[in-house]
Amino acid sequence: MFWGGMNSGHYCKPVPKRESHRQRVRKYVTSGHKRFGAGTESAPHDEQAKSRCYGCATGIFTAPAAVEMYTTVFDEDNALEHLGAFLSENFLGTCSMAVSRETMTIERTPFAVPVKAGTVQVFRGGTELPWKLVG
Repeated sequence: MFWGGMNSGHYCKPVPKRESHRQRVRKYVTSGHKRFGAGTESAPHDEQAKSRCYGCATGIFTAPAAVEMYTTVFDEDNALEHLGAFLSENFLGTCSMAVSRETMTIERTPFAVPVKAGTVQVFRGGTELPWKLVG
């Protein structure tokens, strides 16, 4: 929420109270534990809904760059070996779903996160990530 200054486009609940809390959640997510899996919960609220003084919409819009963002975090935490299961296997058992046979390819090549998708601000829009989903 405070990355680059106060930004309502980065407001999502729950808000970690301390940096140590955010780091602990990140450690658990990249640990490889089957309890943690990808869930974008992309919240495509337009700028008007996100910038209201009272009752602003919560959630961040990550859909255009979610895979690249997850990959970057797992890479930074030296946990790429857990990324595949996190993205495509964890949680499926609780939903009685089978693992898909489809694959995706992620390359270490710069990816420019779009600033907006229509009238919706993309989380970390305008930045560059080191990974790109190419297929």
